[in-house]
Amino acid sequence: MAYNSPNYFEQGTGKLVIGGNMEIKDISKVSGLPTCPTVPEIPVAAYVPACAAADVAGCVASINAILTALKDAGLMTAEGPACD
Repeated sequence: MAYNSPNYFEQGTGKLVIGGNMEIKDISKVSGLPTCPTVPEIPVAAYVPACAAADVAGCVASINAILTALKDAGLMTAEGPACD
């Protein structure tokens, strides 16, 4: 009877594949792992107040303020795609 283990070393590579559960006991020692993962800072757009415009020009100004805040935070490119 053959047994296929979910955890195994790939032949000739030295690579350990963990496909099942791995339990690390208190007496175990793991080395070579980073101590702290590097998490990139997520940009945040500046606050833009809610639109209280009574006309189209005021709405356009509010939308442009939102677009400017997104661009300044790096969440939107400054230039749009070229139109053909």
